[in-house]
Amino acid sequence: MKYKFVSLVADDKGNTIEESHPSFESAFRSMYKHVKDLLPTGLTTQVLETAMWIEFHQVPTYWPDALGVAYEAGLMKDGKLVD
Repeated sequence: MKYKFVSLVADDKGNTIEESHPSFESAFRSMYKHVKDLLPTGLTTQVLETAMWIEFHQVPTYWPDALGVAYEAGLMKDGKLVD
């Protein structure tokens, strides 16, 4: 099953993102990196809740819920991504 990370927020080259991943973990790690890269640009909560998500079976999981799943799955601990 494929997971897709989608971000409508353009990167520093003006590109949006649509990536296929084999697992939630892989998609979340990509999403997390993108969020960290965007933080210095003034990323807002509204953008996190509406403009980027992980999709599975055409159902989007936006940042707040994806973050919750990541904590439950052990990918996040004490506000940090677990290696």
